[in-house]
Amino acid sequence: DQIFKNKVIDEVMFGPLNIGMNNDEALKHSLAALELVGLSAAINDNPYDMGLSERKLIAIASILAMDTDVVIFDEPTIAQDYNAKEKIKSIISQLTARGKLVLTIIHDMDFVAECFERTIVFAKGEILLDGPTSDVFSHNEELKMAYLEPPHVTQLCNSLGYNKVFLSVDSFVSYIKKSNV
Repeated sequence: DQIFKNKVIDEVMFGPLNIGMNNDEALKHSLAALELVGLSAAINDNPYDMGLSERKLIAIASILAMDTDVVIFDEPTIAQDYNAKEKIKSIISQLTARGKLVLTIIHDMDFVAECFERTIVFAKGEILLDGPTSDVFSHNEELKMAYLEPPHVTQLCNSLGYNKVFLSVDSFVSYIKKSNV
């Protein structure tokens, strides 16, 4: 709801221009950001003619175009379908590979398990857990205190009697294959 320009490209260029980039540099970064989020074909479209998922990607592109060293996402998976979540995972992965620090405030623990090596859990203004994601999801009592549940695959494996924390189906399948050899 904070989009206010009538063209996608103008919306994405707004941030870079306001932090002092010249027009050519802002355009270059904006086009690269739109490419990264998969909306390069929509540069002349009106954002309000697009769906909520696409508007979220425009907002993400607007931030990425500023080319900051730190990128903070606030609940990026809300109102996103599977494909959009996969796109956001890819964006986070690419940003991390470029040396950017990516922080996310989120309640989607499946997304956390798939995207982040380190997890910090807060509750009532205090840090309850801080460490490798697999370690954090082994602390069920602290997670309950923060009203969080481990990822679904972790819960399933726990209910099957496995004490090891699995963050993805692939890691569980790999473990089973190695165990049965």
